[in-house]
Amino acid sequence: MDPSPAAAAPAAPALQGAAILRWQGWPLVLDRDQAGARSFAPLQCRGFSYAFSASPQFRIPFPRRVNLRFALHLPPTLTYPPAVARALRRDRCRHVVSGGRRCAAFALGAARREADGVTWYVFALQSDLALHGRPALRDHLRGWRKVLMACVLNAACEQGVRDVCLPTAQAVYEMARLSRAYPLTAVPDLWRQIYDRTAREFGMQLAAVESAVNIQSMPHRRASACATFYRLRLSPADPMTDGLAGRPAPEPEFGATQE
Repeated sequence: MDPSPAAAAPAAPALQGAAILRWQGWPLVLDRDQAGARSFAPLQCRGFSYAFSASPQFRIPFPRRVNLRFALHLPPTLTYPPAVARALRRDRCRHVVSGGRRCAAFALGAARREADGVTWYVFALQSDLALHGRPALRDHLRGWRKVLMACVLNAACEQGVRDVCLPTAQAVYEMARLSRAYPLTAVPDLWRQIYDRTAREFGMQLAAVESAVNIQSMPHRRASACATFYRLRLSPADPMTDGLAGRPAPEPEFGATQE
């Protein structure tokens, strides 16, 4: 979760050639067993049971400007394969502490009011369990970035948000290079999938923004200004809508008490 003070983000690969995923009206809570395997066909992934949260609790005290915080919880009230249920008793998310730390993936960003509406800038998409969990859990969570992005976009629609923006993998790499914790020499392929490929699959287009945005979400780190994002224009928004809050109505937390 780290992205560098540059006047503009470096050029990113052109987006072309892939079918656009059908995310409109995507449910914020879904039990895969009850909905059926084909329920995830619009996202072209196998999918998993989840409950989307717009108010998760994190271990890290993020800066106040990071006012978009989302998570895909894996509440025990939903259905999972036995091997996955066993893995969830042992593996926990390293960042999200709500929902018993049973978090498939999370997103961080900032909502900004601009001249013709509210824009959500999503800085980070991440899954601790898909990267560090047991093999059964990693396999089960394939497609997590598609499910998470579909939920974020539908939450934005509910809030009357005008645009949703995502940084390029190159911009995230430039940000991470500022941190001593990330001794990187090239953009990781995984980051290209998470940012560039996700943008392509959801029909987002590269666009310059009027005012550069600091995409560094971690506290006490150097700012990383980005002026070029993948952008998806949603329905025209009323500039007076509450999309700046970055959250639908709070929902109850799932699973065990917070740790």
